[in-house]
Amino acid sequence: MWAWIFPPLLSFGVLIGYLVQNYSVLGSVINLIIGLPVLILLAYWVFRWYFICLGLMFGRRNMAEKKRAEVSARIEKLLPVVG
Repeated sequence: MWAWIFPPLLSFGVLIGYLVQNYSVLGSVINLIIGLPVLILLAYWVFRWYFICLGLMFGRRNMAEKKRAEVSARIEKLLPVVG
């Protein structure tokens, strides 16, 4: 799988690095356009898990139970039906 993902990303990263080094304003704007949405998505994912853990530390299990059910449903969808 990495063989299909890594080379295009590497070439894209080299292009962005070239733009940042030689055309600092254009490279920075492109980097901002790409980086900001990724940062927002990662922050949403991290803080969701953080609040689940925080809730468990203080005895609230609602968010953790919802997440467990969601993950279990995804796993069931991925596993083949046996029997």
